[in-house]
Amino acid sequence: MQFHVLKLHGCFRPRVPNDRNVHHFHAMTWIKTVSPNEDEQVRRAVEDQRAMYPAEYANPVHPTGDGTSGIVASHSLIPDALRHAFCTFGALMDPALPLSRRQHEMITTVVSVTNRCRY
Repeated sequence: MQFHVLKLHGCFRPRVPNDRNVHHFHAMTWIKTVSPNEDEQVRRAVEDQRAMYPAEYANPVHPTGDGTSGIVASHSLIPDALRHAFCTFGALMDPALPLSRRQHEMITTVVSVTNRCRY
């Protein structure tokens, strides 16, 4: 069993008062995770997720010690939720769909900017 720190940015930046005014800070939370090396259900869910994802996501930007990404690892306590949530994203990014990868990225960028969210 592992714990990972997930930094909350953008949309989830809480406000904390100080003497003069209110300013932002980056909150962190500890999330208990299960390594795919420790649990067969988690291993299969991660494998299913990886099989559905676009090739550009093959190597996590911020990998955990077991090679998954932090956001995937944060779902490891419920392997079925991990599988369904991330395989849904994989299906939405299917190259056979009418939007190009560029168009998907443009839409997500505009939505993130509109919501003032970096993720």
